[in-house]
Amino acid sequence: MRKGVLIAGIIILLIGLIGGIVLAVVGFSSTIGKDPINDNHYEITNSGAWMKLSRGDYDVWYDGLGIGDVVITDLGGQEVYITVKTTNETINGRSKYGSFEITTSGDYTISYSGSGTIYITDPISVGGGLGMVFGGIFGGIFVSFLGLIIAVIGAVKKPRYRGFITDESTAPTPRKKCPQCGSMVEKTASTCPSCYSNV
Repeated sequence: MRKGVLIAGIIILLIGLIGGIVLAVVGFSSTIGKDPINDNHYEITNSGAWMKLSRGDYDVWYDGLGIGDVVITDLGGQEVYITVKTTNETINGRSKYGSFEITTSGDYTISYSGSGTIYITDPISVGGGLGMVFGGIFGGIFVSFLGLIIAVIGAVKKPRYRGFITDESTAPTPRKKCPQCGSMVEKTASTCPSCYSNV
C-alpha cells in the first residue's frame, strides 16, 4: 500500500515539474521574444498598400501616436472585420490595434488614417502568454510540492508491532498448571479453583 503511495507521489512530482516547464516554455515562446517588427508578414508605412494573405488569424500592430481607424478590404471592396483591442497591449514600444480573420486567401488592401507604421503578424497574446508563464511556474511548484508530500508519506515506514507490551495493565496474567486436574491457575494461587487441591 505504502509503496503505491510512494510511486503515486513520485509520478505527481514529475508531472508538476514537467508540466510546469512545458507551460512556461510555451508561454515564453508565444510572448517573450516576439516582436511585431521582427515577426511580421507585412510592415506597412503607407495607407492603401496591398497584401497577399492566406486563410488564418492575424494581428494588427502599430508604432507612432497618430494611427487612426484601420480598414482592410478584399478586391471586391468587402471589408474585413477587425476586433479592436479595448485594453492596451504593447511589445517593445509597438501597440496592438486589433485582430482579424481571413477566410479566403487572396489580395487585400489596408488603409488607415494618421501616420506611423502598421505591422501584420500572426496572433501574439501578451496577457495569455504571460499567464502561461506564471501559471506554469507556480502551478508546477504547487503540484510538485503536493507530489513530494505524498512521496514522503509513502516512504515513511509504519512501525511494526514486535510483541512488546509496555502497559502492565494489559499484560497477560502469569499462570501455572494444576498437578491434580491439569487446569491453568494463576501463578500466585495456592488452591486450584476447579479441584480445590493445593498447587
